[in-house]
Amino acid sequence: YLEISLEFMQREGLTFTADEGCEIATTAVVKDSVLWRNVIVESGARISQCVVSDGVRIPAHATFERKVIVRAELALKDEIPEKATHGEVMGENYVVPIE
Repeated sequence: YLEISLEFMQREGLTFTADEGCEIATTAVVKDSVLWRNVIVESGARISQCVVSDGVRIPAHATFERKVIVRAELALKDEIPEKATHGEVMGENYVVPIE
């Protein structure tokens, strides 16, 4: 998903894409990433090659590279399939590495 999204963004001359309701602080850096709806990226945060799902808040000064980030409350409400790549809870988010 990320790779094909990056290909389309590159064709359009974009460095990232953000759906409606996203807020990105002026001191945040978002590069080669896909932000779904209502994502908040706080000041000084840096994300690169990430997929960020609906309603996620990236805390100030956090750094994520090659991750899928979802709200922990949503990711952990059901049992995670055995074959799924496992991640870790980081604050309000569940973070899974992109391999």
